[in-house]
Order: sequence, then structure tokens, then C-alpha cells
Amino acid sequence: MKLNNRVALITGAAGGIGEATARLFAKEGARVVVQDINSDGLAPVVEGITKEGGQATAVNGDITVKGECERIVKAALDAFGQVDILINNAGINRDSMVKKMSEDKWDAVLGVNLKGTFLMCQAVLETMSGAKYGRIVNTASIG
Repeated sequence: MKLNNRVALITGAAGGIGEATARLFAKEGARVVVQDINSDGLAPVVEGITKEGGQATAVNGDITVKGECERIVKAALDAFGQVDILINNAGINRDSMVKKMSEDKWDAVLGVNLKGTFLMCQAVLETMSGAKYGRIVNTASIG
């Protein structure tokens, strides 16, 4: 098990790539914290990981809000005592031509895809610095 004694916090983990990443990390021995704004999608992910013998917990929250990011990291620390790996996977797409895209849609995409990534990085830095260990992976899409 490559990730024994590690804790991975994965954003946007209620489905798709985030869920697959969480399941893979758990199979490799990591304790996993799955995060998403979609709280309904988190329970099945945790259930699937625990059925396969892994350890997981879910934290609902909005990564576009600094206080929420801090709360998410605190919940991870409360659950497992550390955060060694952050996977910034959360992302949204509001597919629209520039000519037709509203400012609200633009702000939503930048809020999750850029600001959320930035805020989650900030939120884990203190604990990773204190532990003198940390890995941050930021994902993106072709979109």
C-alpha cells in the first residue's frame, strides 16, 4: 500500500474523477476525506470506500468561501489528525460562447475553478508546513 498512514482530502469528490480518485487513494491505503458542495453525492462514495475496507469521511462545503475551506480542513483534521495530500479536483463548466455567457456564469466558473483552488491551498498550508510534509495536486480539464 503506497499511501499507508497518509490522509488525502479530495474536492469535488461526489462523482466522476473525484470519486474515482478517492476510491483509488483508499485502495492504496490512504484515509480519505471527500468534499463536495453536493452533499447527497458524498454518502455513496464514503459507503463504497468503507465497503471495500477503506477509511473515509465526507465534508460538505463551498470552496469559493474562505471560511468554508478552513472548516473543511478542520473537519479533515478532526477526523484523521492530519492532511498530507490535497487534490483540488472540484471544477465546473458553464458551457457558453463568450458572446452569450452571463457575468454570473463567468463568476461561478472562476469562483470554483480558480478561487476555490487557491483558497483550499491556503487552508492546508499551515498543517502541511507544520508537518513538514504535503502534496498538492491541482487538476484541470480540456474545457
